[in-house]
Amino acid sequence: KAKMSKSKGNVLDPYLILDTFGPDPLRYFLLREIPIGLDGNFSHEGFVHRVNSDLANDLGNLVQRTLTMIQNYFNGRIEETDKEEKIDKEIRLEFDNLKKKVLKLVEDYALSKSLEEIWAYISSVNKYLAVNEPWKLAKDQSKRKRLGRILYQ
Repeated sequence: KAKMSKSKGNVLDPYLILDTFGPDPLRYFLLREIPIGLDGNFSHEGFVHRVNSDLANDLGNLVQRTLTMIQNYFNGRIEETDKEEKIDKEIRLEFDNLKKKVLKLVEDYALSKSLEEIWAYISSVNKYLAVNEPWKLAKDQSKRKRLGRILYQ
């Protein structure tokens, strides 16, 4: 990988990236990919892949799917749920641990590592939904409280 150089013509125009994608995806990429104080690699392909993979697919789909199910099955408000099962407790405890880890990492200016931890948790939540299959539970009225617990969790 070569360093950016105007004479070599391999400099990326940050204004073009900002105009095309906006500032938040660029901020996310830089914080996720380049540890503070260190050199990093930037390519248009890597940027687009990271933004599409993390922000659109992992986080975007999780939020969209969950909020859509809450709206469709509970009119936007979950009022009653089943009691917490072992798998629910595990994902809740993982979140509690995540908060502590991320706070420490941010205090240490390890923002790249903190985002890595957050995305590991997002992956766990996506797996939690895949295992619990709330879209199937929604078809059975007797499973409504369980469905509420999963979407609430």
